[in-house]
Amino acid sequence: TSVRPHLQRVRDVMGDSSSMALLSRGEVLYLVHVSTDRRVQIDASVGTRFPAYSTSMGKVLLTGLSLAEIDRYCQRVGFIQTTGNTITDSSELKDVLRQVSERGYATALDELDYGIVSVALPIKDEVGRVIAAINCSTSTSRVSLDDMVATRLPVLREAAAAISLEIRSSRALARAMT
Repeated sequence: TSVRPHLQRVRDVMGDSSSMALLSRGEVLYLVHVSTDRRVQIDASVGTRFPAYSTSMGKVLLTGLSLAEIDRYCQRVGFIQTTGNTITDSSELKDVLRQVSERGYATALDELDYGIVSVALPIKDEVGRVIAAINCSTSTSRVSLDDMVATRLPVLREAAAAISLEIRSSRALARAMT
């Protein structure tokens, strides 16, 4: 299976970078990154890691943890404030994660670095567990957070559904062949 074509479609339709990541040792680990040729962009490639608490994909991925796992994450993470908007404590993060769970998507505005806005959705397995996240990110000079959600979320939802379907069908195929 390849997720890249789905992320490339997001990039081509919206003109923004698009990525897929999973949670690894409490960090966002990039698996796929499709960038634009814009000057302002996140320097992310396969293998890049960022703190989960300061990215839209990280927040989505953290919602896949149990409450006990989130507590353990918060105890050991060591929040580092990189901007004035960075989440800096566990109670704030837990509030945000509750909102993300209710809405079904996460956003980040000037949290990892100034000038970056993003929205992310979960990729879920056949039993509904969060196994990965995809996002769309761009410069705050291009689009507001509200516009990002309004215009990018529908395109991301299509990509998330297609990627989830591919992952499920390839797993089913692999199980059928064993």
